[in-house]
Amino acid sequence: MRIPFATLLLFLALQPAAQEGAWDYFGPAASLKSLAARGNTILVGTEGAGLVRFDTLAGRSFISTGNSGIPSDTVLQLAIDTEENWWIHHPGGISRFDGAGWQSWRLAETGLPAAAAIRAMKTAPGGSLYVATDNGAAIFQDGAWSALNMANSGLPDNTIRDLAISPEDGALWACTVGGLARYDGQSWSRLTSGNSGLPSNDTWRITFDHAGGMYVGYAGATLAVFRDGAWAELIPPAGEGFTNDIPWGFKVDSRNRLWFAFDIGAVGSGKFGVYRYDPMLVGAEETASAQAALTVYPNPTAGTLAVQLETAQSGNVQLRLCNMQGQTVYSSVVPQADGQPIQVDLGRLPACVYWLSAIQGGRLYTARVLKL
Repeated sequence: MRIPFATLLLFLALQPAAQEGAWDYFGPAASLKSLAARGNTILVGTEGAGLVRFDTLAGRSFISTGNSGIPSDTVLQLAIDTEENWWIHHPGGISRFDGAGWQSWRLAETGLPAAAAIRAMKTAPGGSLYVATDNGAAIFQDGAWSALNMANSGLPDNTIRDLAISPEDGALWACTVGGLARYDGQSWSRLTSGNSGLPSNDTWRITFDHAGGMYVGYAGATLAVFRDGAWAELIPPAGEGFTNDIPWGFKVDSRNRLWFAFDIGAVGSGKFGVYRYDPMLVGAEETASAQAALTVYPNPTAGTLAVQLETAQSGNVQLRLCNMQGQTVYSSVVPQADGQPIQVDLGRLPACVYWLSAIQGGRLYTARVLKL
């Protein structure tokens, strides 16, 4: 299912025009490589000029090997953890600044191969750090490093492009060349277009919003969101027709809006820039009416579930039942009999919470189901 993409497109090349507000431009002395933000601090990593720090209270400052103990002036990846520590990836390895001094580790000291290519760094509560590489993942937790890879953990693929921590259950999600992988602390499971509604296995970016939604970006200038048990594609303006472009800089702000960038086409072409997606642009009344149109009973159930769809739509109904990891455990296309419930046998499924989605006439309806 595709959803109209309501966005604000900010072109990186701005033309003079009458508008409210004001823009500030900061011309870097070197090319920009990374960015991180938390609280009042915004950090920008550069190639050859160290860090630029923007403090919303104190202004701008520059941090380099010439005026600090930072181990390198080339900062390839950045992260700020929940303890306000700064993490940087540089040509010599990974370093952490705790506000007083720098501590550094060579990649071999993290459990990664010395030549591993680091693709992303993500933080977790308690000052933990997760590092995505083309040789699995490295985790810094409780003062020590550990590695997760195909050989020692059951990771389905060693090429990890991005990582995210689920705010609901703390599970680790990874973007791989073969779909999404989920680690619950004990074992890995895999989410693909074959066992779920994930639109593509070529996943590159992942993040969670504050309302339980999971966003995934993949090749083709396209995104998908998993919310209320169903996947939906999000097509940015001018995103149609591109097959190799991927979104960058996946961030969800305090107002639950998704920000990301595409580097597709030339500046001014209508394709190059920063996009913002606001999921709250979907009307609350429309959402409430969609939920009211789908009734399931008994709920909870230990066996058969009756699905009642009361709409003015006609035609077959596409039913899909997903577990909380987004994996499809049941799917069927059934005719909608006027006034008659559809019977779905859940007797063989494990006891847990599931999401039921019903699509009819291009409309999506969802319901939460508890299997006893």
